[in-house]
Amino acid sequence: MEMSFVDFILIFVFIFSYFYTYYSLANNHKFLKNIVKSDKYNLDLEGYEGYIIVGSKETYINDISLFKIINQKLSSERSCLLLDISLADRDTMFDLNILEKLSLNTIPSILYFQDGKVTEIINFAEFDDATSLIKKIINFHDRKEIMNG
Repeated sequence: MEMSFVDFILIFVFIFSYFYTYYSLANNHKFLKNIVKSDKYNLDLEGYEGYIIVGSKETYINDISLFKIINQKLSSERSCLLLDISLADRDTMFDLNILEKLSLNTIPSILYFQDGKVTEIINFAEFDDATSLIKKIINFHDRKEIMNG
């Protein structure tokens, strides 16, 4: 049986699509592995100079292409850390001091650190869950303290 030109093109498109999809998923997975959970990160602002993108894991996943571009641009200039402060896991211990240290009002935000000083570069208040996420974190923490207290 001979393979026609159309069959060849279809096979080529299928193989190309497969490898492109695999490459894209591998890239996205690599990006998501660079996100640091807030309970695993000991925030020391004194020696750090660079950017921190603060958001929830869901935000990073939903807008992955946007945050990949932002991270790429910021990383070329200074170091850039992706910090996840979501409460996806009920066992997650969240340090409320991190909100105070970072002077966070809105999540996701991009912060810049220099000489121990925090400057908010931009916040993404137009995102759906951004304005209420801080309140949810504080309420969740208060409920957890009451239950454990």
